[in-house]
Amino acid sequence: ATDSLSLRTGIGVQLKDITVFNRDRQKGTNVCAQNNGGCQQLCLYRGNGQRTCACAHGMLSEDSVSCRDYDGYLLYSERTILKSIHLSDENNLNAPIKPFEDSEHMKNVIALAFDYRYNNRGSNRIFFSDIHFGNIQQILDDGSGRVTIVENVGSVEGLAYHRGWDTLY
Repeated sequence: ATDSLSLRTGIGVQLKDITVFNRDRQKGTNVCAQNNGGCQQLCLYRGNGQRTCACAHGMLSEDSVSCRDYDGYLLYSERTILKSIHLSDENNLNAPIKPFEDSEHMKNVIALAFDYRYNNRGSNRIFFSDIHFGNIQQILDDGSGRVTIVENVGSVEGLAYHRGWDTLY
């Protein structure tokens, strides 16, 4: 078995991801050392050549190595950051998707709208208004593709998206 040592306790539920590195402990190998143990996101070594795959965000797929999106979640704004919580698993405190934070482009995000499976590409498109900048922006739910759609719209406090017509209101 592997010796365990608590480095810090009482961190709370805000901890979302962790990486541990100690140069002195990098001797030898384990199943997670090669190609992340075949895991898409997190490889957790269990000792005796065993590992468990886990996901920092999303859920473990049926193959037990890859991660997939949750079928539903609630996305909300805390002005400068977009966060998510589970709709179907209230006991899971890990955010379904990675929080979006961009201090250069997000100062006072108010309204949100969502395009599920944008162009059938597997990504979801998120629209948001920022009343500090007076604009409407979009971002993909993997954090990429941020663009400003409309400038100088003032204080937009509500958005709605119609997927069939590909129209933002």
